[in-house]
Amino acid sequence: MILQIGGQEVGATSRQRIEQLAGRRLRSIGDGDGASLPGESASYEFLRFRCGTCGRRVRRIHIDERDLPRCPQGHGVLERES
Repeated sequence: MILQIGGQEVGATSRQRIEQLAGRRLRSIGDGDGASLPGESASYEFLRFRCGTCGRRVRRIHIDERDLPRCPQGHGVLERES
């Protein structure tokens, strides 16, 4: 492994040395980069929208009320499903 700071190579090490220093920690799906808690978030949900004209459905995890999702077929703003 090459260590860089600001794009400059400052050293090298091995995976084994990193494991010796930090201890071996197995990671699994959902663990991310360590900046967040492991597992699935309980505070997210899919928001489902449907076009009242053609029935086209889309899903989002976030919407901006100032810019609601629109039908890709040009039928206007989509309606939120419950």
